[in-house]
Amino acid sequence: MKAKTCRVIVNQAHCFATGGFFNNGLPFSLSMGCGSWGGNSIDGNLNWEHFVNKVRVVKTIKENKPELIEVFGDFWKETSK
Repeated sequence: MKAKTCRVIVNQAHCFATGGFFNNGLPFSLSMGCGSWGGNSIDGNLNWEHFVNKVRVVKTIKENKPELIEVFGDFWKETSK
């Protein structure tokens, strides 16, 4: 089966899984986004965090840039690149 999906609900009541519940870690919500393929800007539960403006203050740090072979080496070996 192929399906564009942003979540799969396993052995849970749909109303709790979609709206969030204490036993699944999803935020409580009455609205659900279906991702960019559904024309939405979010792919999860719309909740209070989407309405909070965040300010990030950053400073430069010593660069730690890995070589591509370090990141993708095992994948390239498996796919014979």
